[in-house]
Amino acid sequence: MILLETISVRLFEPQKAHLVRLLFSEVEQGAAGWDAPEKAFLFQSCDIPGDWNVQLVWNDDNLPKAKTSLGRHLTEYFRNLGFVHHTVWQTY
Repeated sequence: MILLETISVRLFEPQKAHLVRLLFSEVEQGAAGWDAPEKAFLFQSCDIPGDWNVQLVWNDDNLPKAKTSLGRHLTEYFRNLGFVHHTVWQTY
């Protein structure tokens, strides 16, 4: 089973986008203390400069169908920067 965890943020101040990129680079480098996803992607909206989306791909049949500790950490960090939406999807 593959889980897709999506964290979207609409920044209050789009000029703070460097903070999103900084945190994502820590995820890519395997930030200490967090389980590493199979893959991680960072997307920026083509239409709205302050809209960002992090995709975490988890490929593990033992994972619960729920938000991960890494996903919750990213969500809490992004809440200081803007409006956040956090969801988990599974393969069908």
